[in-house]
Amino acid sequence: MQTLAIIQARMNSRRLPNKVLKRISGNPVISYVVKALQFCDNISDVVVATSKEEADQPIVNYCQEHNIRFLRGSLTDVAQRYRKVALQYGISSFVRICADSPLHDPATIDKAIKTFSSNNYDLVTNTFPRTFPVGVSVEVVNAESFLSSTKLFVSKNHREHVTRYFYDHPEKYKIFNLVFEPATPSISLAVDSKEDFSLVTKIIESMDRPPWEYSIREKIKLYREHSKI
Repeated sequence: MQTLAIIQARMNSRRLPNKVLKRISGNPVISYVVKALQFCDNISDVVVATSKEEADQPIVNYCQEHNIRFLRGSLTDVAQRYRKVALQYGISSFVRICADSPLHDPATIDKAIKTFSSNNYDLVTNTFPRTFPVGVSVEVVNAESFLSSTKLFVSKNHREHVTRYFYDHPEKYKIFNLVFEPATPSISLAVDSKEDFSLVTKIIESMDRPPWEYSIREKIKLYREHSKI
């Protein structure tokens, strides 16, 4: 089974503005995310879901320049963006991915999709509870379950964090959680601050092949080596 990957991206991050287009080894952070998804066996296509705000025009420009599908919606109502993509593409499922994680793991994404496709799950995740490092989070969502549930997303938290309602009401949904051993939830491979950006830059610059070809364990090893410097 192949499924659509939806990357949520915006420029107005509070802690590190413009982070998705900040460059590492000459390439913007979001480009590593797209490449990792294209390296997956079970991703049919990639759509960047950004906002209609003028501040996010550079993301649209990047997508247009690199022939990446995109859709624009509300800045704060991220669930609305996902809803628009799901309805426009008529999909049965989607993979939710954040644009600030240039070290995503294709093997984990493929495993999540295969797990989802072989069972009748509403959500397959690796964050409930988290045992994987931050920055390799993946969620495969049943589009029908999502679309029928969005009317229940009445809080700002549920509208901004697309799958939060599922986690807050696990009794309503069939959720499967992938586990990583040994658990390393305190390790962050995402770019959320200047310090994160500096560390991830060091990790990527030390690699002798593309980041998406490295396993999670190899990335953790590099993280530990460079976080000591």
